[in-house]
Amino acid sequence: MSQEPSKVGRRTFINYLVAIVATGVVVGVGTYLATPKEAAEKTVTTTVRETLTKTVTQTVTQTSVPTSTITPDSWWADAAKKYAGTTIRVLTESVPPSLILQKYVPEFEKLTGIKVEFEATYYDDVYAKEMADFAAHTAIYDVLYVEIEWLGAYAGAGYLFPVEDMIKEHPELTDPNLDLQDFVALEERKYKNKLYTLPYETFGYLYYYRKDLFEKYASDFKREYGRDLQVPKTMEEYEDIAKFFTGREPNLYGHLAQAKTHNALVCDWQNFHCMFGSPDYEKNFIDPNKMRSSGVVNSSWAVEALEYYIKLLKYAPPGALTYTWDEAGAAMQEGLIAQGPFWGDWALSMFDPSVSKVVDKIGFAAFPRLSKNPEAKTMNGCASGWGINADSKHKEAAWLFAQWTKRKGFDAVWMKDAGVLGRKSSINDPVVQEVDKKFGNLFTALLEASKYYYFPLRIKEYSEMKTAAEEPLGLAVNGKISAKEALDMLAARWDEILKRSYP
Repeated sequence: MSQEPSKVGRRTFINYLVAIVATGVVVGVGTYLATPKEAAEKTVTTTVRETLTKTVTQTVTQTSVPTSTITPDSWWADAAKKYAGTTIRVLTESVPPSLILQKYVPEFEKLTGIKVEFEATYYDDVYAKEMADFAAHTAIYDVLYVEIEWLGAYAGAGYLFPVEDMIKEHPELTDPNLDLQDFVALEERKYKNKLYTLPYETFGYLYYYRKDLFEKYASDFKREYGRDLQVPKTMEEYEDIAKFFTGREPNLYGHLAQAKTHNALVCDWQNFHCMFGSPDYEKNFIDPNKMRSSGVVNSSWAVEALEYYIKLLKYAPPGALTYTWDEAGAAMQEGLIAQGPFWGDWALSMFDPSVSKVVDKIGFAAFPRLSKNPEAKTMNGCASGWGINADSKHKEAAWLFAQWTKRKGFDAVWMKDAGVLGRKSSINDPVVQEVDKKFGNLFTALLEASKYYYFPLRIKEYSEMKTAAEEPLGLAVNGKISAKEALDMLAARWDEILKRSYP
């Protein structure tokens, strides 16, 4: 096996082996988010200058949760009669959730008479095509994949027709069982407290680990470290395991990083940045009173966090400085990595023998936290949604399609193949619970990890800020400048961006 993995396009696999397991699994998965329960979360939102939101959760009493009801095909057919013969265009990322969904599009077309041109392409290409469509007002696309980090920019510029308005204006076209509160992380699809996109997929970073290697070297680890080799709860334990496995076998490493000068590096860095920072994670990036980053993102604890990120690179493959999620995913599939943080939407690919050499060898858990800062948010969360192009001439047909893809009953079928979260009620579905056990407790891990997710700032400048962070961080991880110099540069760039909106 060579040291560097052959590149496998980001989540360009679709033929997963989603075998059905004969026994039920993980009762706790269902009760965590989906079943009727005595307590539920109530979200209270306050706004700083109507841009940066802080979400506080508290437990309140809830009497019951309605039993899931599946909207019959006849409703969809009747609602779509007026739009039969219409053609809508959908643009999304070429990832497993979308590629799996694409297989079902002909069913929607047959049921409704609405023609769907479904385009799936690379992440950067999606953004470029959407922005070009917005700028020229060409309305090439009707239904848009909206990454959470783009939401502020899109909504702030008026590029999207808010889902909330669609529901109010077209109750006759709104699924009677839409049940918005059933979606995971609904609040992350809002901008200035208004719902702009329909939740599509929710996932984030997970802790990946090689179950076979943990078992194989359990006695050796205990002899060297005086404790059992198990999923780490703290970063101190994680670092010991990283050191232990690096070089334990030829081409085996104890840490995974996406350290190319790229969007992937910014995502990776943010995990460690927030790990050292405040549980009120928005304040780790911007002073909400000043709407500036200087003194926050380049503070002493932030420098310590970046230095720690760089320190751990010695346990990663030498090629990690060239890794985005594509190469990092391939490294895990190739069996080069014993443990590491990685995006959860790659999880099912580890069980696909056409691309993976570690089938049935991977387990998942929430990523460990610093023992000195256990309440911090530590995992980058992604909450994408279906958006409707404000310039679209087919908004009604687009709205029907978006809802149909997330309807109750179907969502669980899609979710168990997609390996991401959709509806809360889908967690209880037997097919999802069976898959959870088959695939390393994936959904259990996603739900546990979601307690520690942080999400991008919902301000329109965020996407530009993230791009501006790539070069300074890249210079630091490549040893060209110090962590302090990199963060000072990053803070100055972010301040310049913020000054345009907040002089």
